[in-house]
Amino acid sequence: MGSGGRSGRGGRRHGGDAIGRGSANDRLLKRLKTAVQQLDADEAASCYAKNALFVNTVNPREAAIRGREKIRSLLRDLFSTPDARFEVKSIFGCGGWAAAEWIWSGASPQDNHRFKYVGASIFQVRGNKIARETIYYGSQSQ
Repeated sequence: MGSGGRSGRGGRRHGGDAIGRGSANDRLLKRLKTAVQQLDADEAASCYAKNALFVNTVNPREAAIRGREKIRSLLRDLFSTPDARFEVKSIFGCGGWAAAEWIWSGASPQDNHRFKYVGASIFQVRGNKIARETIYYGSQSQ
């Protein structure tokens, strides 16, 4: 499992990542991981197709968002949360699909209450862009 070990599909593991050897989709996943960990909404949004669909299975207000610009706006809101931190624990892809485990934490802008969400994303990739992301998550008290 450590750095340099082999994954089942011939890719290399880097930390918690199982990313192949430089395909366009692998580069896309690396770009996305870097962008969200750096809280760069513009770079993260550039990884999505123009008409991408973002599905939130937990929050009905954000149940389905369509379009890169709306996704960019959502990411800007998430990343501007006080003390925001987004950590990608693992990410991998296979063909036109990818998955990631992540932790998003910060403080509520209303009352400064600390929060931590542990979740996973399933991505459908087409034409070297994310066509759909579905997220699943739960909260942990801090």
